[in-house]
Amino acid sequence: MQYLNRHKVKFSHNWKKAQLKIARLHSRIANIRKDTLYKLTTYLAKNHNPPPPPPGRGARGVGEDLNVSGLMSNHKLAKAVADMGFYEFRRQARVQV
Repeated sequence: MQYLNRHKVKFSHNWKKAQLKIARLHSRIANIRKDTLYKLTTYLAKNHNPPPPPPGRGARGVGEDLNVSGLMSNHKLAKAVADMGFYEFRRQARVQV
């Protein structure tokens, strides 16, 4: 859609309509990603959690604790890590435990 919009006259009526379509598509993709991430973390928390530890022995959780800020500082990984939403995954996995 962005490819088709680049040939239109800026701020014309057709350009504005195309911009609206692009914005709708971006929000739809963002919502699909959020929904998938939420469903995955819920599934993991419900089905793959270790048993609770004895009282006073720390918290339980799902998976390993990733150093997301360290991954983001690697310029070769940063875009992929940001797109996958690793930090949000980690945050949701902790909340649902």
